[in-house]
Amino acid sequence: MTLLESSPGNLPSRLLEAMEKDLLIRLLDPKVGASILEVGCGSGRRLKFFRDRGLQVTGLEADRAAVGRAGKYLGNDSLVVFGQPGDLPFEDNHFDLLLLGRCLARSFDPSAALAEAGRVARQRIVIETYNPLSWYGLIKRLEGSAEVDRWLSPWGLSAMARQVFGPSRIKRATLLTFPRSWLPRLRRIEESSLVQGLPWGSLVFFKIDLRYTLRTRPLSLSSKPAAMGRPQPGSCRRESGPRIPDPGLLSNPPAGRCPDGPIETQAC
Repeated sequence: MTLLESSPGNLPSRLLEAMEKDLLIRLLDPKVGASILEVGCGSGRRLKFFRDRGLQVTGLEADRAAVGRAGKYLGNDSLVVFGQPGDLPFEDNHFDLLLLGRCLARSFDPSAALAEAGRVARQRIVIETYNPLSWYGLIKRLEGSAEVDRWLSPWGLSAMARQVFGPSRIKRATLLTFPRSWLPRLRRIEESSLVQGLPWGSLVFFKIDLRYTLRTRPLSLSSKPAAMGRPQPGSCRRESGPRIPDPGLLSNPPAGRCPDGPIETQAC
């Protein structure tokens, strides 16, 4: 068992699990009936927690044995699928919420995983990973542990997220600033917003509120009437894929351009 794994019979482990769930709820702010994907769902314990709160849950694991265990734990094999964080087997904007659960520490290409998360999520993404600046990260790096393939500092991960998601609002929080065995005495300190705002916790979380962008093309003038039922050049459409800043983004289109409208393609 690692320093951060939960043991049902251990008080510090139970306290850590409860604090982690409380923080995830604050960051995700889920509504009853919302759909959520957890990438790197492990045993499925958090999926069950979200399902008990009224969410529609789906899990993804890169380990086929873990897929079977999580499906058995949830009592429904169809809720957990096999796949890779950098190539999610889902349509664009398929889920309201998405949780990247520590899988970036073992992802070969974390930027690809972030881009895929932005593609399939509609509203919000929460990232959870290990913090190399924490006491836990220091111990693991000195040991040369194989538990973490890639260490991402809070600032490095924040810069990567801004590069992928552009102007989206990003909030950071950390957990387990002190050793886990101290939790029974220091729980209130660990739960304070001041301590969770420090960059030294063993687990670091990022909340990303996704913002859609509108790309426009110049309108072409024509003396012929436009054919009905087909979008014309210059029509508004929402681009799929990661939200990347673009010099051509227009927040207030001038007269003659397409106004903001529904998500579906619509002709001017």
